[in-house]
Amino acid sequence: MRIRILLSIFLLFVQFSIAQCKLLIKQINRNADTIPHLIIANFQEVVPVKLNDSVMEYTFEMKQPEYFFVVADKHNWWNVRVWMEPEIEKREITIDYKSRKISIKDTTDWEKLLFKIDTLYKAKKHDEIYSIENKFIENRPNSFLSLWLYSYCSVLSLTQNENITLFKKLSSSLETYSIYKQSKASLTARKYPNYGDNFKEFTLNDNKEIPFNSTSINNKIIILHFWSTGCGPCVKGMDELVKFYKSLDTSKIAFISVSLDEDKSKWKKSATTNKIIWANLWTEDNSYCDLCLNYNLTAMPYFVMFNKEKKITFYNDGEDIELLKSKLKEIDK
Repeated sequence: MRIRILLSIFLLFVQFSIAQCKLLIKQINRNADTIPHLIIANFQEVVPVKLNDSVMEYTFEMKQPEYFFVVADKHNWWNVRVWMEPEIEKREITIDYKSRKISIKDTTDWEKLLFKIDTLYKAKKHDEIYSIENKFIENRPNSFLSLWLYSYCSVLSLTQNENITLFKKLSSSLETYSIYKQSKASLTARKYPNYGDNFKEFTLNDNKEIPFNSTSINNKIIILHFWSTGCGPCVKGMDELVKFYKSLDTSKIAFISVSLDEDKSKWKKSATTNKIIWANLWTEDNSYCDLCLNYNLTAMPYFVMFNKEKKITFYNDGEDIELLKSKLKEIDK
């Protein structure tokens, strides 16, 4: 029993340890003004260090394996996917602008497998894809790679029943990862919000760790706003949202913002977060939280509006302040 407990603690430490990784990008035959663009899935802000005229170095932190997209030409969306893991301290790619080729030094077995699946998908050989995924997941049900393979590849080609069967083969130990929760949620039919649906009560902490209980709101119109510091339109539109809030009659209207940032500390320190002068909350599980699943959040920013009886009167994704104003006028007649 003692050995099992120690092993569990060790696995947890490994799973949640954060590693510092480096990505070197070498450029050949480039124009003086050509700079590759690194897109990182978890929205880390990474500023490259120029080692010389042709080599740039990106340093970032990882807590789970993932793909990074390196865009060599933003106009034509010429890019390559680079697989990274916390255990890989450094990876290197070379971009040749003359031949329009991108090569990855020491290509991983995982990249070779994904390339094979991509080829099969383009050829519409879905049965072969399912066979590969099924075998991989059966052999490695506890592996994050199995979860990644299921989450980002299976949904492209499998029926709902096949997806359910394959998902059940994954180990529940993977539920600590957010994409496990996302995949699990996608297996259940989620209805879109309907006008007249009830407000879902909740208790969440604000950026000062003070609990906010939504049951304290009575006889007010409620505007529920979902956003994150990694959402470009959310950050860009925050000044306009603050201006909008200042125009509201807060004796009649309650405004609530819920952050879907994965990194709570980053959210707290963000300059955008500190612009918010109304209920400023954060939720665990991010876009896979109960609130997001309840309102079937599809994009950010996302707004849901409720009347004084706490019934949905409007919902919309996108930063359209004028639309919000017009819907408020309709309710507050």
